[in-house]
Amino acid sequence: MKVQKRIAMIFIVSLVLLLLTIVAYLYINKVGHENIQAEELKAKEYAVDIAIQNSGDYLMKFAVDYTLWDELVRFINKYDSAWAGDNINTLIKTTHIKYVWIFNQNRDIVHYLQDKSYPKIETPLSSYCIKKIMSGKKYSKHRFCHFYLRHDDIIIEVAGATVHGSDDIDRKTRPEGYFFIARIIDSVSIDDLEILTNSEVQLELDTGKVHEIGDFETFIEKRLRNQNGLPIAKLFFISEDKIGRSEDKFSKIYLAVNIVVILILMIFTFTMIKKNVSTPLGRIAKSLDTGDVKHIQLTKSRDDEFGQIAMLIEESFRYREQLENSSEQIQFKNDKLQELNATKDKFFSIIAHDLKNPFGVILQTTEFLANPDYDHSKEEFMDFSKDLNFTAKNLFNLLENLLTWARSQKGTIKFEPSTQKIHDLSETTKSVLNTQAYAKKITIINNVAEDIVCDCDRNMILTVFRNLTSNAIKFTNEEGEIRLSGKINDSGEAEFSVSDNGVGMSDENMKKLFRIDVNVSTIGTSQEKGTGLGLILCKEFVERHGGRIWVDSKIGEGSKFSFTLPLKQEIIEESK
Repeated sequence: MKVQKRIAMIFIVSLVLLLLTIVAYLYINKVGHENIQAEELKAKEYAVDIAIQNSGDYLMKFAVDYTLWDELVRFINKYDSAWAGDNINTLIKTTHIKYVWIFNQNRDIVHYLQDKSYPKIETPLSSYCIKKIMSGKKYSKHRFCHFYLRHDDIIIEVAGATVHGSDDIDRKTRPEGYFFIARIIDSVSIDDLEILTNSEVQLELDTGKVHEIGDFETFIEKRLRNQNGLPIAKLFFISEDKIGRSEDKFSKIYLAVNIVVILILMIFTFTMIKKNVSTPLGRIAKSLDTGDVKHIQLTKSRDDEFGQIAMLIEESFRYREQLENSSEQIQFKNDKLQELNATKDKFFSIIAHDLKNPFGVILQTTEFLANPDYDHSKEEFMDFSKDLNFTAKNLFNLLENLLTWARSQKGTIKFEPSTQKIHDLSETTKSVLNTQAYAKKITIINNVAEDIVCDCDRNMILTVFRNLTSNAIKFTNEEGEIRLSGKINDSGEAEFSVSDNGVGMSDENMKKLFRIDVNVSTIGTSQEKGTGLGLILCKEFVERHGGRIWVDSKIGEGSKFSFTLPLKQEIIEESK
């Protein structure tokens, strides 16, 4: 799988590098276009400035007409008051000029004439305007100013210049007056600007408005200012960015072609890698993971390195299978030997210790009773009798478990299941052990439901109930309580338990229960001794029925031993 990951990584890295190359090309192309676009914008701004200047020049050629200089001076000084009718009126009627203002050197208006089709405009002369005329740009040796006026929705273009006599060519003397003319910014003048700039021109009266530029558009904004230098309107010069549109179209086509090529390469590369690398590698990896040779049957027929590897793996699997079979046989025999050794050790431990001690007590007690030198009272004789009876019962239970366990190890105990009411078996156990419980004033309560019926071996399940209940009596204090319970659990099994409120046990001791190889010997509440052999028998007999056994316990709160039996199902006898 590492080879597959490396191949996939190489493929991904190559793809990323290719995509980065495409992105870099598009970025460089975009930067180049932006530089061209910036140069074009400068050229367009220059063209717009020239167009606006030409618009002002149109007015100025009338304002500074050399043929009118002396006539204007005489008119201002009232030498020839009829001059206006011959010249000014003709100027308005025959040109685009719509307004004319003539001021004397004291800035008083001496003549005002306008086209009657348009509203009257207040005097355009201001201190700011005079300052601009006197300090501004020269035009044919005349100083002039160029500005705009607004009346409602009408924008008026105004040009003004100083008035001098023809004998003052350099205009070094004080002006005799001021001459202003104006025209309306209408569709005709807008058309002229569009022709001069090769742009769409929009007049916007809202000076705060920001033009929203569309795709592949460039625009230039020019503010129109009044005689005091304040903006009153804007002119937007909008033109199509043909290069940008062409570059964008080219970029899209280039990107689309590259994507198609990449997809074709990806599909082709993926198919070839899958066929020649990924599939055989996957089969080999799956065989190595699962240990199943069938995954490489198709791969070993290839005539390349993968076929050779598959054949080697198949051969190694055969050797491994042979080794595993040998190893399993050795391990099985080893487990059997360990189990036999543990059984032998357990058997000798019981004989050497757990059987020897009760017999020692009996011998010591009987020798004491048989001693003629000692006169026993009736009370002493009763005490000795009780001790002998108690020891004999424990010894009997131990011998019974030992014999049963020995028979189970030899396989001589027959498994004979039959239909049994488990309540009857628990009641029999209660009756048998009531005397033992009564001696410690312990109450045994049988809560096993009467309607639970199982197919089980009567003697085996009686042994299980007897051992669990006997252990509960052993580890329950006087006046304690033991409960035998049974129910149908959520898994559809018959579940039984023997619980007490005795001394309980630690987690460490619980882990040692049900094991033949661990010796767990615990002293009961009345100094009773046990071997743990009964619990091992319980485990073997329960598992013989296909059930399971477990314990829950807490120190000082008691223990609860539970086991399950199959409910209403045929139990097949195990053959030894």
